[in-house]
Amino acid sequence: MRLIIGVLALAMLCGAQEMEAVWKRFSWKDVKGTLSFTEDGIQFEAAKKKHSFRLPYSGVQQFDRQAADSIHILTYRDRWQYGWADQEYTLHLAHDALSDQLWQTLLERLPTPVVDRSGEALSAVEYEIPVKHLHRFGGCEGVLQFTRDGIVFQSSDPEDSRRWRYGEEIAGVWSNGPYELEISVFEHTRAQPGDRRPFRFQLKRKLDEVYLSSLKYRLYGIARSAVNPDVAAERRMD
Repeated sequence: MRLIIGVLALAMLCGAQEMEAVWKRFSWKDVKGTLSFTEDGIQFEAAKKKHSFRLPYSGVQQFDRQAADSIHILTYRDRWQYGWADQEYTLHLAHDALSDQLWQTLLERLPTPVVDRSGEALSAVEYEIPVKHLHRFGGCEGVLQFTRDGIVFQSSDPEDSRRWRYGEEIAGVWSNGPYELEISVFEHTRAQPGDRRPFRFQLKRKLDEVYLSSLKYRLYGIARSAVNPDVAAERRMD
């Protein structure tokens, strides 16, 4: 009993989070093991040592929270067997193993932007608008929600839902008209290489220009008082 208590205490001190996981190594082969999130990185311990891996947080190129029980990790490691493509890990976890508390801890430890498909509001919703997200072919419908901390897209397709934080996952916001909005985020896929991905939306009602203006101030960290004096004088004359 003392030994068990000692092990649990050591795990808490080390900040380790352990859970049962299945690594989808190939479409035809799963590898069962234990996944741990420590202060230093991510560890997967399998029965066969050759299937285990350790990854420092600095080695994570992109962490994708696909669901509460599924994650996808893109690393910087080259796989020469696959034309030097970056190593990827897809892991299925126990039901709801990736709690919000654990997720917040990972956000603090991961040095690069994340992909969060939870589709839940970060804080109280200030403004929302029904939209259609335009894909390369077709699209999906949903709702854009704007909060104090970020932007949420709740999609009819759960895989397409996103949650973006200001200053972390969002690179910019543009609008070419009252019924269009584009959000550039720090995300990339095999189909869309590079460190940014545009999410283009058709708006089902007219965008509130006043709110969009305040959103840009917040996004880019611009103080409303920090306006060029000459521009401010021209505005007063108008």
